[in-house]
Amino acid sequence: KSAPEKQVALAFDVYGSSEGLVHSLWALASYHVFGTFFINGTFIERSPVETKQIAVSGSECASLFFTDADLTSVPFVVDENFIRRGLARTEDEFYQCTGKELSLLWHAPYYKTTDAVKQYAKNAGYEYQDALCSGVICSDSPAEQIASIDTMMAALEKNGGGCIPVVVGRNNSAVYLYDYLDLLMSALLDAGYSI
Repeated sequence: KSAPEKQVALAFDVYGSSEGLVHSLWALASYHVFGTFFINGTFIERSPVETKQIAVSGSECASLFFTDADLTSVPFVVDENFIRRGLARTEDEFYQCTGKELSLLWHAPYYKTTDAVKQYAKNAGYEYQDALCSGVICSDSPAEQIASIDTMMAALEKNGGGCIPVVVGRNNSAVYLYDYLDLLMSALLDAGYSI
């Protein structure tokens, strides 16, 4: 009996800007693999051309909710109606922009959520995607960047696979994983993972 296939998913979290998007799409195409792009509703409104690029890339498109609010500490009531409206609004914006449907996969902004929020979305027909490890490399040192990828690889090995989030767009001075997608995908494929 052969060993089970080792699998990993790359989840591209598209928030504010489109910085890193073209490189991410190019890297995926270069390796002939697809990712899942979790797209924020306000990004769709601000960046329709980039949203269309994602939609035609062949990768799966999913919901990152409408706003990037922390759903565990927003200043308003996060009830089932609020979650349904945020997910539905993102679906509507995506369809109006691309003519395509979002998949019924989602995750909360920055993966900050509660069991109740997950249940509200499940009641609306959505499946929640958890992350395995961070998609931000917090160092400008090449040695530490490689160490971060090694840490991700170790977590994947320990868990038998998983999902690695890759944040698209810069919101601060951190070095983002999308800058090192070639290195990451090469390491994944060399280790025998199916992406």
